[in-house]
Amino acid sequence: WGGGDMASLLESVSIPDQPELPPPPGPAAASLPTTPASSSFVTRQTAAIIDGIHTDIVVQSFADRVFVTVTQIQKIGTMLFAVSEDSSMGEKRFDISTLVGRRDDPLLTLYARQLIEQIAKTGCDKPLLLAISLKDEGRESSTFQAIINIVVKLRCW
Repeated sequence: WGGGDMASLLESVSIPDQPELPPPPGPAAASLPTTPASSSFVTRQTAAIIDGIHTDIVVQSFADRVFVTVTQIQKIGTMLFAVSEDSSMGEKRFDISTLVGRRDDPLLTLYARQLIEQIAKTGCDKPLLLAISLKDEGRESSTFQAIINIVVKLRCW
């Protein structure tokens, strides 16, 4: 299989243009359920302007985990896995690991830790899969708090 074959194959593939989505109205976040109740998972999503930055947030509850996507750049970004476990002293212990992406960013670990704590606080023992990508200017503490609050409001676990 030569390089020319790949080039001709790519030329024959037509990828339709994706429509540009309008910006969300105002700073408030509105929950939009998008899957029927009979589905094997539940999805809730919203978009909000947080500290002047368009932020898309999706929360999906599967039978075996909660999947949260937070993006300010329309990409998946770094993926983290967080689990809540009972310690031998009866307290919760949280374990967070980076699956792919930036391993040198403690803020992303902090997002995962805060979200798994919020999930555990509700009595849910599902682990968290977090996909997060933030703009450099979207790393403020006010942005952090707003994103955590929105995910908690979108709670479907």
